[in-house]
Amino acid sequence: MLIWFLPVFLVFLVIGLPVFFGLLAAPGILLWMNGQEKDITLLYRNVYNGMDSFPLMAIPFFMLAGEMMNKG
Repeated sequence: MLIWFLPVFLVFLVIGLPVFFGLLAAPGILLWMNGQEKDITLLYRNVYNGMDSFPLMAIPFFMLAGEMMNKG
Protein backbone atom coordinates (compact mmCIF):
# COMPACT_ATOMS: atom_id res chain seq x y z
CA MET A 1 0.00 0.00 0.00
CA LEU A 2 2.88 2.35 0.73
CA ILE A 3 4.15 1.94 -2.84
CA TRP A 4 0.86 3.32 -4.20
CA PHE A 5 0.68 6.33 -1.87
CA LEU A 6 3.15 8.53 -3.77
CA PRO A 7 1.64 8.00 -7.26
CA VAL A 8 -1.89 8.61 -5.98
CA PHE A 9 -0.73 11.71 -4.10
CA LEU A 10 1.10 13.03 -7.17
CA VAL A 11 -2.00 12.49 -9.33
CA PHE A 12 -3.98 14.60 -6.86
CA LEU A 13 -1.35 17.33 -7.05
CA VAL A 14 -1.31 17.26 -10.86
CA ILE A 15 -5.09 17.68 -11.08
CA GLY A 16 -4.79 20.74 -8.85
CA LEU A 17 -5.94 19.47 -5.47
CA PRO A 18 -4.39 21.35 -2.53
CA VAL A 19 -1.63 19.48 -0.70
CA PHE A 20 -3.70 19.11 2.48
CA PHE A 21 -6.56 17.42 0.65
CA GLY A 22 -4.14 15.24 -1.32
CA LEU A 23 -2.47 14.07 1.88
CA LEU A 24 -5.89 13.40 3.37
CA ALA A 25 -7.53 11.72 0.38
CA ALA A 26 -4.68 9.48 -0.80
CA PRO A 27 -4.57 7.25 2.31
CA GLY A 28 -8.37 7.22 2.45
CA ILE A 29 -8.68 5.99 -1.12
CA LEU A 30 -5.95 3.40 -0.64
CA LEU A 31 -7.61 2.08 2.53
CA TRP A 32 -10.95 1.95 0.72
CA MET A 33 -9.42 0.03 -2.20
CA ASN A 34 -7.96 -2.52 0.24
CA GLY A 35 -11.30 -3.02 1.96
CA GLN A 36 -10.30 -1.51 5.30
CA GLU A 37 -13.29 0.78 5.87
CA LYS A 38 -12.89 0.78 9.67
CA ASP A 39 -9.42 2.25 9.32
CA ILE A 40 -10.79 5.05 7.13
CA THR A 41 -13.07 6.27 9.91
CA LEU A 42 -10.19 6.05 12.36
CA LEU A 43 -7.96 8.04 10.00
CA TYR A 44 -10.42 10.89 9.59
CA ARG A 45 -11.37 10.89 13.28
CA ASN A 46 -7.70 11.29 14.21
CA VAL A 47 -7.28 14.13 11.71
CA TYR A 48 -10.32 15.92 13.13
CA ASN A 49 -9.20 15.44 16.74
CA GLY A 50 -5.75 16.73 15.85
CA MET A 51 -7.17 19.92 14.36
CA ASP A 52 -9.65 20.43 17.20
CA SER A 53 -7.10 21.81 19.66
CA PHE A 54 -7.34 25.20 21.32
CA PRO A 55 -3.73 26.34 20.55
CA LEU A 56 -4.20 25.46 16.88
CA MET A 57 -7.31 27.63 16.70
CA ALA A 58 -5.25 30.66 17.79
CA ILE A 59 -3.23 30.74 14.55
CA PRO A 60 -6.03 32.00 12.25
CA PHE A 61 -7.09 34.55 14.88
CA PHE A 62 -3.55 35.96 15.08
CA MET A 63 -3.52 36.22 11.29
CA LEU A 64 -6.91 37.96 11.35
CA ALA A 65 -5.72 40.37 14.04
CA GLY A 66 -2.63 41.17 11.96
CA GLU A 67 -4.73 41.89 8.88
CA MET A 68 -7.04 44.13 10.90
CA MET A 69 -4.06 46.05 12.30
CA ASN A 70 -2.62 46.51 8.80
CA LYS A 71 -5.90 47.97 7.54
CA GLY A 72 -6.44 50.23 10.57
